[in-house]
Amino acid sequence: MSAALPDLIAAALERDAARPLLTYYDDATGERVELSGATMANWVAKIANLMQDEYDVGRGVRVAVLLPAHWQSAAVLLATWLLGAEATTDPSVATVVFGTETSLGDLAPGGPPRIALSLLPLGRPFDGVPADAQDFAVLVPPQPDAFAAYDAPADGDLATSDGADQMPAGELAQLAEESAGALGLGPADRVLVAGAAERTDDLLLGLLAPLAACASLVVVAHPDPAVLPDRCAAELVTATVGIDVVGVRRLDTGAR
Repeated sequence: MSAALPDLIAAALERDAARPLLTYYDDATGERVELSGATMANWVAKIANLMQDEYDVGRGVRVAVLLPAHWQSAAVLLATWLLGAEATTDPSVATVVFGTETSLGDLAPGGPPRIALSLLPLGRPFDGVPADAQDFAVLVPPQPDAFAAYDAPADGDLATSDGADQMPAGELAQLAEESAGALGLGPADRVLVAGAAERTDDLLLGLLAPLAACASLVVVAHPDPAVLPDRCAAELVTATVGIDVVGVRRLDTGAR
């Protein structure tokens, strides 16, 4: 029997609190950040508390996530699902929007509250916050380190919506576990993810299937193909999503 989506997330974050869960690289800046399960759990709890207490996010509420592949993007998505909320890429239907300066700048004035992520090294705040937005790096750190949803999520709550592509939380968790099994992922795997995770298939392969398999992640922004083979060797990467690396197995939706 498949785990509920919040249970799958909680188990992944708590499974080995000291072990690296997600390692993030930005090849454009040289940034490298490594987060243990405990550190990621702390960020997820803080973001979930912010959404719940400041923006009334809970079951059935839509959260627009307009973010590239990044460790903070993963934390925002996991927090959204712990609340029983729905991740969408359509800000017009959302209660709150998380985005970068660029993605938020593309939106028309007005609309729901906007939380801007600088995606700068070490989670630094903006030098100047984008217009009509609040700074993620200022809002999140003061939040509590422990989280409990006021209204416990249910399997029937929608977890994702991207146009006609909608998926309940229970189905998403089940597909993540099935994908992990079909792809042969296990605790020893390190999955390198490059590029944006915008569709449900991308989320399954790039985030949830590895977590369901007790695997860990290496997320790369602005990947430089010239350095990826050495990085895969150094990080003990066993599979990739979104990019080809010679000698490393690439996962794709067809594998499910």
